[in-house]
Amino acid sequence: GDRINPNFEFASLKVGTKVVAAIDGVIGFVKEQPESKDYEVFLQPKENSKWTVGYDHLVNVTVAQGAMVKAGDVLGEPAMQNNGLTRFE
Repeated sequence: GDRINPNFEFASLKVGTKVVAAIDGVIGFVKEQPESKDYEVFLQPKENSKWTVGYDHLVNVTVAQGAMVKAGDVLGEPAMQNNGLTRFE
């Protein structure tokens, strides 16, 4: 069927704010994004799941592909943007 991809953006966060896992699961991948100089992290409830929670624009990433995480585990911090504010999606 149709793919639904809701996107929430959190901006104007304090430097050093911790971004945490919303669910228990496995890190599907961590991708470096050279254009924005930060990372994208995909968290799935189980390996190869069609369901994914994506975290875009993270720095100081604390997880790697294949890592098992629990809800509340720290994944990283929001990245600094060109406007001087930190944010992640």
